[in-house]
Amino acid sequence: MNRLEVLAIDRVGLVSAISGIISRSGVNIISHSATVFNDISGSAMSRFTAEIDLGNVQSEKLITSLNKIKGIVRAEIK
Repeated sequence: MNRLEVLAIDRVGLVSAISGIISRSGVNIISHSATVFNDISGSAMSRFTAEIDLGNVQSEKLITSLNKIKGIVRAEIK
């Protein structure tokens, strides 16, 4: 299992966009959570974390796809 962490500017449909990319990549989501908070400037930010099973999917390919989503600040697999 791997832990995926995504930080993004919050917007309607963000979690759907993230989970859609994960699903279309063939990665299984074991568990996930999403929280919204205000950053220092007061902007609404969303933190999406998930335990994922990459299977045969290359982590770099998934991260590249996630970074194409509008508003993504950082996506990483730990």
